[in-house]
Amino acid sequence: MDKAYADKARAGVVGEALTQADRAVAEARRMPDYPPDCRRHHHSGVKLGDKLGVANKKADLALGDANKQTDACAGWYDTTKAAREPK
Repeated sequence: MDKAYADKARAGVVGEALTQADRAVAEARRMPDYPPDCRRHHHSGVKLGDKLGVANKKADLALGDANKQTDACAGWYDTTKAAREPK
């Protein structure tokens, strides 16, 4: 009878250890906060009366900045997600 109680106690310890391990894995896989810079918006700064060439250049520069930001944030996300996904 003592062996049965000991086995039952060990089973309870194992169950609690598995629960704690599951919590630790879930916490490790939680995504960190999204970088604030990735939420930034870009504006062309084109003003009424700007010459067409100037307006085009401003818009092109703003679009280039937005694309660089998108690439950087996508890279951050892909790397972060890959580190947290099960292997």
